[in-house]
Amino acid sequence: MKIEYDLRNNSTLIQFCDDSQTEYVYTLDGEKLRTIHRTASPNITVGLGENKKLAKDEILESDSTDYIGNFIFENGKPDKYLFAGGFASLRNSADGKPEIAFHYYDQDHLGNNRAVVSARTGAVEQITNYYPFGMPYTDQTAVNPDFQKYKYNGKELDKMHGLNTYDYGARQYYSIVPAWDRIDPMCEKYYDISPYAYCGNNPENVEDPDGRDSYYTQDGKLAFVNTAKTDNIYIISGYKQVGESEDKKFIYYEVYDRKTIDQTPNFLSALAYSRIFTNILERYHVFDAKYPIYNNAIQVFVGKQEGNNIYEYSSTGRDSNNEGWEQFAHTSPTSHKITANIWEHGYVDGKNSYSDNRFLFKTEHNVLSILGDHEYKGHRVNGWDEKKTYDFQLGSSIYESTTYDFQSFIKDNCVKK
Repeated sequence: MKIEYDLRNNSTLIQFCDDSQTEYVYTLDGEKLRTIHRTASPNITVGLGENKKLAKDEILESDSTDYIGNFIFENGKPDKYLFAGGFASLRNSADGKPEIAFHYYDQDHLGNNRAVVSARTGAVEQITNYYPFGMPYTDQTAVNPDFQKYKYNGKELDKMHGLNTYDYGARQYYSIVPAWDRIDPMCEKYYDISPYAYCGNNPENVEDPDGRDSYYTQDGKLAFVNTAKTDNIYIISGYKQVGESEDKKFIYYEVYDRKTIDQTPNFLSALAYSRIFTNILERYHVFDAKYPIYNNAIQVFVGKQEGNNIYEYSSTGRDSNNEGWEQFAHTSPTSHKITANIWEHGYVDGKNSYSDNRFLFKTEHNVLSILGDHEYKGHRVNGWDEKKTYDFQLGSSIYESTTYDFQSFIKDNCVKK
């Protein structure tokens, strides 16, 4: 088997021993868009350590999976929509008509999907038990193992051509070995742990969502940042320390009810969002002491529309001594006001219609781009000149690391204006 990688160290092509192939397609920022499996015809010859582009007559079978946000397409047709705690399948009924069916996960403390239950009938559609490092049992306790592929830690299991890896985004995980396919990008900070080790070899109490995340409690307080460069923002209901490395540099946590900031069942309070966004900009040293910000914090308005009525929840700031958070605690006439507007479904401002815009704030690079580069730095230099401010934002290296849906929204709804 031979694997090719791109400049971001993402695997782009896997050539198997029987000459079959798996190809991956990514966005410029490394988000996976497509997986293509090709099964080679018998008697195809490929040299040892070489990759061969298969001709059409050398491909026995080919299938593809496309990832568009939470929508999954199989061979060009919509297959399912993923949401926290389950998924909606899009299939044809017995009479050939398209229908939507909802399925819910029964998960353990590590987010492993142990069972899948039909919302319509209550029937158990899949049961999966795992060895400690994530390999599924293959005994009689398994029920309908191929019903759906999201299993250990809720990650997608790719079994095609005998690969058997879980896709964690930043890396792929071989649960049979067990080891990552690539080294930890921050491995030099932890010499006592193998750069290929999963969860510091303590998988019963620890999970490694994708190696690049930060965690906040539901009231917006920073819980911890994991070992690599942060990206995703997670909200958890609680956590506890369950271990540490021998040199005490590496701490392991058990987390509860982990959800990305854009997929929490309920919106957080303005206070919580304000704490999170302010903390991110402070940790990345965005603020300049010469240019203090209003209320010493990012202002946040959380609003929603019900019928013809728009309900807004006012922003919250931090007092001048940085000791407490309260409504409009401290005002400085020379400070720079930064406001993040978060809306539920149905908000219309006369020009645009927004439907839950939390996706704009789901990663730290998104927050740094929209609140740091655009609002704090861009407007401070360019005043109210939106064109120059957007030129400044899009020209920053931070923007290159924002998510695809963030960039699409900015270009379609902001830059063109």
